Amino acid sequence: MRARLAWAVVVVAALLAVADTAFTAQYRALFSAENFTEHAWPSVMGAALGSTVMGALIVSRYPRHPIGWLLSIGGIFTAFSLASEAYSLWVTEHGGPGSVSVGGVVGWLSVLTQAPITLATLAAIFLLAPDGHLPSRRWRAVLWTTAVGLLLFFAAVFTVKPTEVVLTSDQKLGVVTQVLWAASILVISSALVASVVALVRRLRRAAGVERQQLRWVASSATALAAGLAFALFAPLVWGETNYFLSLPMFLAYFAFPVCTAVAVLRYRLFDLDLIISRALLLTIATAVVAVGYVLVVIVIGSAVGKGAGGFWPSLLATAVVAMAFQPVRRRVVRLADRVAYGESATPYEALADFSRRLGESPDPSRLLPAVAEAAGGAVNARRATVRLPVPGGSDHVGRWPADEAEAAGGAPVVIPVVDRGETLGTVTVEMPAGRALRAGDTKLLRDLADQAAIAFRNARLSAELALQVEQLDRRTDDLVESRRRLITAGDAERSRLERSIDREVVPHLEPLPSRLEELARSTEGSLDVGRLQPLVAAANAALEALREITRGVFPAQLSRAGLEPALSSLLARNGAGRLVVAGPQRRRHDERVEAAAYFCVAEAVRDVTPPLEVVLSDDGDELRLVVRGCDSGHLSVAHIRDRVESVGGTVTSRTADGSTVLDVCLPARSPAAVTA
Repeated sequence: MRARLAWAVVVVAALLAVADTAFTAQYRALFSAENFTEHAWPSVMGAALGSTVMGALIVSRYPRHPIGWLLSIGGIFTAFSLASEAYSLWVTEHGGPGSVSVGGVVGWLSVLTQAPITLATLAAIFLLAPDGHLPSRRWRAVLWTTAVGLLLFFAAVFTVKPTEVVLTSDQKLGVVTQVLWAASILVISSALVASVVALVRRLRRAAGVERQQLRWVASSATALAAGLAFALFAPLVWGETNYFLSLPMFLAYFAFPVCTAVAVLRYRLFDLDLIISRALLLTIATAVVAVGYVLVVIVIGSAVGKGAGGFWPSLLATAVVAMAFQPVRRRVVRLADRVAYGESATPYEALADFSRRLGESPDPSRLLPAVAEAAGGAVNARRATVRLPVPGGSDHVGRWPADEAEAAGGAPVVIPVVDRGETLGTVTVEMPAGRALRAGDTKLLRDLADQAAIAFRNARLSAELALQVEQLDRRTDDLVESRRRLITAGDAERSRLERSIDREVVPHLEPLPSRLEELARSTEGSLDVGRLQPLVAAANAALEALREITRGVFPAQLSRAGLEPALSSLLARNGAGRLVVAGPQRRRHDERVEAAAYFCVAEAVRDVTPPLEVVLSDDGDELRLVVRGCDSGHLSVAHIRDRVESVGGTVTSRTADGSTVLDVCLPARSPAAVTA
């Protein structure tokens, strides 16, 4: 909806431009100095139409962007003012169709939509460019000042009756009208000056894309101000007024909406610095050639006298100027680049400033940006990148400016930083598009790189030392963690042994004292062997359980028969569950692998509530053990993981259907086939 409204404004402005041309052609020659100076046709109308078009383009892409609407408003009011002025003059002064009173009302409307509205929109654009926001809240006062100036202007216009407006002669206005008119112009002009100050302050503080956008706006604003000043003060010098004096102002006003739209839309089709540089180069070169040609012609003409023909002196002057221009060309290019890109530091100043920066920035994190800034500023580069490779670590990189990564530039120039034949790093600069690095600039960069070589070596040593310290810190942390895990494993092993004795040995030994005492009282000197058998069986069971516990993780049966029989015996002895073997064959593995598998099942038997289901499989490359049961809260997965990982295996723990599932994968090392 907003885009349609903006393009509707463009259509209305185009119709007003056609009407203005038609009305003006009825009483005045279109292509005449009078029409150009008094009615500003077609430059101002073209600028007004261009403003509406550029405003519609901005609104189409950013519907809420205020600059698009300001351009549309300023353009449509200017177009209406010019068209209504042309019609009013045609009716009131040249007998056009319509009554004089109607022509006066239309002229009054033309005055009502005159230049103050355009100046107010310019002030607002300067304040809001390029992102549509004020630089800060305090600049709201400038917007309010602009609004007050417009109100004073409207009040001045409304003090004049529409039928009394005369556009072609000096009209005597009342005191109130004159005061309000002068006050409105003063207030709007003050707001416009303040907005220009805001634009300049924002340009000085901006960087990256925003700076490029503001350059477009500031350049067009500067050209507009210069054209206005030229139109006002040039008649004081020449003593007469002609349409050539207004031409710069009209052209600048025509270019203003185009530059503003380019800034807002961020079209990077042209490089403004390059345009300015080459325009200055052309202007200066033309001036040098023209002045040189005139001087040579005058000198030769005076020397040869009037008797000589004009062709040969002109030909000789052209040859002399052409030969003299080539030595001057370098100075002209340097002067144009200096005006466009800024003052370059002399080699001595650059080296002195760089030495100071090196002394202040020994840290690599501060040294590299300082080197990049010094290199980029010394040659007026668009971007500078400094890279310091660190053996065993990542490269350290410094950039200048930090937010210019997306800007387009020319081909990069890489300058190596070399010390004692070893390349320590690189300095890469990218010049603006269309501008090459001169021989003097290259020599200056090489001098900067040579001066930075010692600092680069110190920085690399510092970075390597910091990397080694970081590695030592990690190893220290690993040692501390390993010690903690050893202590934890020892505590867990003691706790496991205590629980195993308490569960497997103590139940057999605990009733023996009371039963022996009872047996001693009942026998009274005669020993009943039958009553001793249960006690002997309990003692033997306790001893067997104690032997099983003290054998550790590699019992004798595991060593003799292998993993499958040992696990079957373990589960049967404790009544914990059953063993499922996947595959018809079994084979022997490395004793450490078998011990780790046996340890996992033994831990599960001790700490998991029966019944257990143990699935053992061997695919030739991997020995897999899956243990399923209900965890009683004592199972130490970390303890099992340490034992499994020590032989290169992995273990995962998950919960499925209310049961805890341990999935252990072990490498099948040193296999030896065994028949069942």
